Amino acid sequence: MITPHFRVSQDNDHVYLFIHAPYTNLKEVEYFSNESDFRFVASPYFLRLNLPGLVEESEGSDVHYDLEKGDFTVKLQKKIPGENFKDLDLLSVLLAPNPQKTLQPKITLEGESTVAESEGEDSSDEWFLEQTVSDNKAKEAVSCYGYGFANKATGLFRSHEAEMMEIVDIRNADLKDQEQRRREREVKELEDFNEDHYLADLMDPLSLLLNALKMAPPYLDSDINLTTEEEDYIISLPKKSYLVSKVQKKILSLTVVALVYSWAYDRRVTEGDHCIESGWAIAKVCPVLSYFEDFEDLRFLLVACVRRSITYPMLRSWDLSLLTIKDTSSIFRKGKLAILKCLLKVRKLFMESDPRYILNQLYLDDLCVWIQFVKEEKIKLLADAIEKVHSISILTNSVAVPEHGQIYIEGKGEG
Repeated sequence: MITPHFRVSQDNDHVYLFIHAPYTNLKEVEYFSNESDFRFVASPYFLRLNLPGLVEESEGSDVHYDLEKGDFTVKLQKKIPGENFKDLDLLSVLLAPNPQKTLQPKITLEGESTVAESEGEDSSDEWFLEQTVSDNKAKEAVSCYGYGFANKATGLFRSHEAEMMEIVDIRNADLKDQEQRRREREVKELEDFNEDHYLADLMDPLSLLLNALKMAPPYLDSDINLTTEEEDYIISLPKKSYLVSKVQKKILSLTVVALVYSWAYDRRVTEGDHCIESGWAIAKVCPVLSYFEDFEDLRFLLVACVRRSITYPMLRSWDLSLLTIKDTSSIFRKGKLAILKCLLKVRKLFMESDPRYILNQLYLDDLCVWIQFVKEEKIKLLADAIEKVHSISILTNSVAVPEHGQIYIEGKGEG
């Protein structure tokens, strides 16, 4: 059966489902709604949605079919008039099965406990590493020698050596734990940093850099909507449930931060018109993609992002790096849909930058589903945490001190 293209909207009292199902036999079309469960069947199409609120059929409910366009419009009555149904634009959330009716997760990541963890009290400080005695067993549970979403992949440096050599900086990641990856990254950044290039951008900035610094943050005053192409891609993704540990949730969240930062930096460099080099630039600035490094502390992540953004892209500017941190925070303040939009843009750029499609399979495809299920409160707390880090006093000790026309990069590790 085929999942049809669809979208959902609402007014004060009704929910509207717009379903594109052309070339169907109208005599065989059926739909069913019961509280939050909605199903639509019109061979060869099948759609089942888990709505975020309760609906009921009433005299105000109806179905309309546009024969020329092949579009069904289903109108359902809200059980509680005036209730606001959240996340109707997050299609993977709607397509996911109701967790209360699912006996077990469809996907359990290897090595993770099936016991639900207590979230505890939410705080923006949770994005910073707790100062506790190291627990080697806990680190092993993160699967140090893997990479990709929840460290799910191994062996690519044997089966796809040529492609991996082209798209990432680390070598033989299958044989290196997280500490080795971090040290290798920091050493290479020190070797690659070009003081003359940095000082040239600092003392005699190109018009391109000045324009990048003047750009407004993304999505400042605009509504955020997915394109039809993006919606079709979301619908095509597998309907997964992710059972990950608290540590892995933090790592995944900070991976998203790194991707958004890298995209936002390239957006400013290219003045919003991403180019053929954008896929390379985003992967290069992002320490997670370049070295398959996991981060558990937001400060250390942004330190790495800034170090790489003043070392590798065409424009290398301390001020531009700090502006990009602010851009990242503003995108997170816009909510999950803005973040998802960024991830989808990165994915598209990687699809156009062969062989970086591998990074989509390792990270982006799963992250585009996973981020839709993160609580909005967590997103806002992470935005607060990013703003906390947007302080020169936090970054200068490990990144750069642009003072009197000079630049200094700390050689010691951030950890």
